[in-house]
Amino acid sequence: MRILCECGMTIPEYVEDCEKRAREVFKDHKIQREDRHQWYVGRIGRTTAYHYRLIFSPRSVYLYGDIGTLVLIPSESDSFKWLKATFENEKQIPYDYILGKSPEEYHTKVFLMKEAYSWIKNQRNSLKKELHTEIKELRSLDLSGQCDEVSEISAKLENLDAFDCCFRENVVKLEEDHGICSALQAWLNSLKENSLITSNIDTIYTVPLYWDSIRIFQVVALQTFIDIYKENH
Repeated sequence: MRILCECGMTIPEYVEDCEKRAREVFKDHKIQREDRHQWYVGRIGRTTAYHYRLIFSPRSVYLYGDIGTLVLIPSESDSFKWLKATFENEKQIPYDYILGKSPEEYHTKVFLMKEAYSWIKNQRNSLKKELHTEIKELRSLDLSGQCDEVSEISAKLENLDAFDCCFRENVVKLEEDHGICSALQAWLNSLKENSLITSNIDTIYTVPLYWDSIRIFQVVALQTFIDIYKENH
């Protein structure tokens, strides 16, 4: 998987933006069958901008053209029937399902800082609430032996005040593919070592990652083809 840096958006905002741009460039496309297995999709007779071809063969769908290349390998023998049914059975585009059928080399994703920040803030607020509750319960016991424990929890609360700053400092390091992986991983490890988070680090790490815009454009292109096909048949 290759990770690309991205502007600050949540996943729904990012997907909506990509879909809107994709539908705009595909809105005047038409389809033309070139042979038994291959279709041409584009502004036929006008321009080749954003054109693409689709090849359907047993257990594979091959897309190539101005929007790049994508290969899907479904388990069903009739790949055209599989693609058509996939869009008919879902209210929203199932990106994970469709792109999950592509080989690993096509798994390019983006790091969405706003999504990560929102998730981390929720984790922080939840933890802060738990720590305050814990301190309140300990103090209600009025036991002198609990002082050290109260002090320890209070120290964690103080550390949480630096949480946002820690996030921002590490996000600026996310400039290269390997930088994203190493900086984010080091930051999350540090938070866990300081008992600021208890969740599984691998789970946190995957939260802000999503398919890059080219992959979203390609899936919308597949849907565009199916929609036009259904209109004509």
